Amino acid sequence: MKSEELENGDLLVIVRKGPGEILLSDLLASEGSMPDVHAAWLCSGLMNICAWLEYAGLVHGAISPENILIDPETHAVRLAAGWAFATKVGQHPVALPERTLGLLPRLSLTNETVDTDCDRELVRKTLREALGDPTGTNGAVFALPAIISTWINCPSAGSAVDDYAQWCAALEKGWGGRRFVQYPVQVADVYRVA
Repeated sequence: MKSEELENGDLLVIVRKGPGEILLSDLLASEGSMPDVHAAWLCSGLMNICAWLEYAGLVHGAISPENILIDPETHAVRLAAGWAFATKVGQHPVALPERTLGLLPRLSLTNETVDTDCDRELVRKTLREALGDPTGTNGAVFALPAIISTWINCPSAGSAVDDYAQWCAALEKGWGGRRFVQYPVQVADVYRVA
């Protein structure tokens, strides 16, 4: 990571992609939807990030496959881009991407403020997209154990930590204890060099 101070005093941060990392949108474009067992660790990683954001008093506001780096070998998940949309909890956002406003149109009103539900709804949307079921109505989400599809399709509730705990409980009830399942995709499978 590299940072540089801009003329107006703001800080520009440059995040470099790690050698094993793949942009989630590139992975989905190259390999198609993620198998549910892998979408599970993606969601767990994103919910962990949401809990940190809530602790920090921030709403990212732009969680999407285009802003997430994942490492299929280690199951690491990193929210690497979209930070220009970040807003403090309880403030009105200066700008939000169309994706966010489409999901939460109330945020386009001048008197509306953001809370951490915004990021958690974006995580649910990202998970549905990763599963190949962007609206949660095409079958892929409903093919999951009922407790997991309910969590994915129902609005977030409580704090980010509570929501993350509910996700972990749904995983346990739906699929049993946590286990590491190797994801057979490598960087070279997605980023082919001619």
